[in-house]
Amino acid sequence: MLILPLRAIALQMLFLWVAIAIESYLLHTQLQLQRRFSIFYAATLNLLANLIGWFLFFNLEILLPDRIRKSLIHLLLLNHWDQSSLSWTLLAIISAFLIGWFVKRQGIAILRTIRKIWVEQKHGEGGFNAAASESFIEKAISRTIFNAHLISNSAILIIILIQFIKFKIEPFLIGL
Repeated sequence: MLILPLRAIALQMLFLWVAIAIESYLLHTQLQLQRRFSIFYAATLNLLANLIGWFLFFNLEILLPDRIRKSLIHLLLLNHWDQSSLSWTLLAIISAFLIGWFVKRQGIAILRTIRKIWVEQKHGEGGFNAAASESFIEKAISRTIFNAHLISNSAILIIILIQFIKFKIEPFLIGL
């Protein structure tokens, strides 16, 4: 029997929209990228990070002990919280954050390399070819990607907390 977690899919789509909106805005304002490039980069990096994240989740969850595995699956797919595995949940959240940032950092490097090759083929040499300015640009990009990832994940965490509080308080309010 196939169980389709529509709620988890809808939340994942919401989280992607939030992350893309926040990160594209920060890429646009901090790196002075054109709006379409900042949206393209943010969307590509977030989709890549989500794809790799779900791939890792489904391949690594079989290695977890059964109790923790079930608890993590219930949390992610069915939105059921098990407080007995709080430490594993926090470890999973921190790992997901760091892996997501690493994937986005590597992804932006690949996208920049592709764009640089395309620009050089189309327009000849030019652009960012000084070593000092390249180092400065790399640091600015790395800092911006980290800040954008941190802010978007914080916004997503706030959405999750609001949802969690709503479902904990709602049964109490209905009983009044």
